[in-house]
Order: sequence, then C-alpha cells, then structure tokens
Amino acid sequence: MASAPATAFCLIRSEGMGDMLLALGAAKALKRLRGALVFIGTNPQHVALARACPHVDEVFTNNDEFQAIVARHPDVQLTVAQLDRASFGIAARHQTDAYLDELGISAAPDEKNIELRADAAAAAQVAQWLSAQPPLARGRARVLLHASAGDPNRTWPQAHWQALAARLIQDGHQVIAISHRSKVANRGVQALEVRGLLRSDEQWDALGRIALMRESHLLVSPDSGPIQLASATDIGIVGIYSVIAAANRLPYRHGVAGWRATAVEPVCAEAPCYEKINDPQVVARYTREVMGGQNDVPRLFAEFCLASERYRCMQQENSVERVYAACVKCLAETLPA
Repeated sequence: MASAPATAFCLIRSEGMGDMLLALGAAKALKRLRGALVFIGTNPQHVALARACPHVDEVFTNNDEFQAIVARHPDVQLTVAQLDRASFGIAARHQTDAYLDELGISAAPDEKNIELRADAAAAAQVAQWLSAQPPLARGRARVLLHASAGDPNRTWPQAHWQALAARLIQDGHQVIAISHRSKVANRGVQALEVRGLLRSDEQWDALGRIALMRESHLLVSPDSGPIQLASATDIGIVGIYSVIAAANRLPYRHGVAGWRATAVEPVCAEAPCYEKINDPQVVARYTREVMGGQNDVPRLFAEFCLASERYRCMQQENSVERVYAACVKCLAETLPA
C-alpha cells in the first residue's frame, strides 16, 4: 500500500518585516500540528530572518526560486497561502491567528511563538559595541527606543520620544536609540537629541538588533517590526498602539499572548479604527469626506483616522506620562530583584 504524500505549506508574505515574522509564528504551528514542510515566500530583505526560523524548510523570493523548491520536493501535497492581503492586518483578532484561519487551522498559544536561531556573528558584534559604551549601572536597565517615523496615524511625536528618553536617563538607565533599514518610502526613525542618549545607528541588520535585544531589558516601540523581532527574545516590551489593537499584534511568547509586554492604547471611542476599514460604508464616507474622493489605498491606510481631532491618539492620548508609567511597570517585572 502506497504511503500518503508528505504535506507542505507555502506561506507568501512579501512585504512588512513584522507581518512576515508573524507568519513565522504560523509556521511553527504548522510544523507542530501537521508535521509539515513549510516554505516561506518573502522580500529579499527578510530572507535571513526567515532562514533563522527553525520551523522553515525553504525560503524563496521569486517564482524561479519557488519552482526550484517544487522540483526538489516532487512528491509533496502542497498548499499555498497568499498572506499579502491587507485584510489579515485589519482582522479583529491576532494576525497570526488570521493567517492560520486561512488554512483552517487553530493552534494553542505555545504553538504560535516566533522562534529564531541566534546569530553568532551578530552576537559578537553587539558584545564588542556594548563593551565600548559606558557601563550599565548596577540595578539599572538597558532600554531600547525605536522612534519610528512613518504613517502619521502610527507615529509618536519626536518631542514625546525626547521627553521619555530624558526621564529614563535621569532614572539612571542606559538608553539606546535603535533604527532599522527599510526600502519603503517615508519609513525610518526620528532624530533624537537628548544628552546621554546612545545611538546604535544602522550598523546592524535585523539579526543584529535581535542580538542587542537579548542583551537588553526593555524595548519601547510603536506598532512596528521591532516588536515582532523582540518576540524571539525575553526582553520586556512597551508597545504604543493606535489604529490596531495591541492584542492583535503583541507576540506570543512562552505560551502567553503579550508575555512581558505592556500596551499603551488610546481612549478614543473609534479605536482601534483599522478594523472599521472592513466596513465599505465607512471607507466610502471617509474617502469622500477626508480624501476628496481619491481612491488611494496606501494613503487610506497611512492617514486613516475617524476622530474629529486627527491623530489625537498618538499626539495626546498616548502621553509621555502613560508611556513612562508603562516603562516603570515593565522594568519592575523585568529587572532582577
């Protein structure tokens, strides 16, 4: 009697580092629950991350590479899941679960965390850089700030970042501004001018930033790729959220959604407003009244805000005081007694 063919899942998430990393959580579930081969299709910029996941068997960036993988595995029963649709990011549930829903699979929290192998070269580079910095004071923390600049509905103001950095430095913590490389237009980090602030600049790739996180106590970031990078470590996380519910994006770690993470979220009655993009009537009214009838999808997502005072959530409601209080709380749970 012939044996059943092996099962393989091909997950395609081309853009968005954080979105691709959340797909790696789904890869673990597929490996655990189905014993399947997992192929990941992604942007060349994210190949090293995908290959660092122990639950991924093959990585490709174009159709020729995909066809070569298929040729190497001629006897598998292949299921392809195209995960690039915006609907996964605006679903009213965790994005990893939305990916798994596409495949008709449900998984427990401890089956969906993002696991990435340590990179020895990156770890050595980070250790060398840290050795050249002022020593970390006893009982104090190493805090990483990701002051991203991008979509106005997800950008925390520069003045807020500078005030937060100054308070943490005054408390005696070692505060490092981290950046990230992106080929996407209008993406980057804000320049912070704060006395005593260290800057890692862009000398490390994503695996290097993970290595730095493994040597640090706390990451502060808006909803952005570094939070998903942090999921491969035990660093504390303070996430600043606006258009997306924190519960839908904070990573699974140690069998818990949002383990060692504190979310700062707006009190706006419209939040989390991205979910309302699922309503065609809301989008039609917004396009007509706010965008002057322009059917510009990237602009819709970048500027979407239903509040009468636009972007109030990030500019006022998610205040420096609230984020600082979240940092104090998270550090109390993270620093050794």
